[in-house]
Amino acid sequence: MRRALSIVLLSLGGLACYGVAPVADPARYLTDSKPTQVWVREGDSTLQIDRPQLAGDTLLGFVGKTYREIPLSQVRELRARRFVLGSTLALGAAIALVSAAGVAALRRRKPGPVTP
Repeated sequence: MRRALSIVLLSLGGLACYGVAPVADPARYLTDSKPTQVWVREGDSTLQIDRPQLAGDTLLGFVGKTYREIPLSQVRELRARRFVLGSTLALGAAIALVSAAGVAALRRRKPGPVTP
């Protein structure tokens, strides 16, 4: 039971630590971070670009199985999966509170008779 609870909490922890957020400087981010996936707003649509790379002023990558080249001048917004401090701290606080409540409940529990 404890092992299953630990696995669930760690899985939720991984989800809370990251979120998709806008990138201020797409060219620098793509060069420095080398992400495996980004989301690009081009015109009125949002594209998921896998294995993005930067060649000069052009974003290269795959949309599904189709290779695309998008000039950065046409990119209205680039979003990427990034560490999010606020939700990570909130999750940590929630885990600490639940753990403390569990420990308190176990300490108040009276042992019953043991049967062989």
